[in-house]
Amino acid sequence: MREVQEQGQDSGLDGLSKIEAMAAAVEAESIGQTTAAVQRQEEQQAAIVASAAAQNAAELMGALAMAKMMVKPMFHWWPDFEKVWSDEQIGAISESGGVIFERHGWSVGGILSEYGPYIGLIAATAPPCVATYGAIKAHKTAQALAAKGGTNGSDQPAKD
Repeated sequence: MREVQEQGQDSGLDGLSKIEAMAAAVEAESIGQTTAAVQRQEEQQAAIVASAAAQNAAELMGALAMAKMMVKPMFHWWPDFEKVWSDEQIGAISESGGVIFERHGWSVGGILSEYGPYIGLIAATAPPCVATYGAIKAHKTAQALAAKGGTNGSDQPAKD
């Protein structure tokens, strides 16, 4: 602002022009300060969001790791289970999920609190469903082999 005053005196500006120049300088300085303050506030908000997303990701990672431990015995027959549901894969899911949870204001605790009974029902129903599916699949395979002249599924030759 001092530069503007000196510039106004040196350039021979009249009184009104000097005031206008001073006002423009004050306004420019104010805009610069406001812009810097807004940028700092945006950076702080981004840090808060990143922190919350990281917290959600950690909670989601724990929940998915627990779910993996619960369902792993049901998939003992699947040799690639550990590859497909690796810790790295669960980590990637958790990281992306943490951002989505933050965007929508969700939390693992909130979801479990609201939908816990439904999740429990699925967890209780899944093992017999998977076992039933496996039994039906094995039975159909045995029938197909028997139809082709193989065994009837009990290591006995098929009877015609």
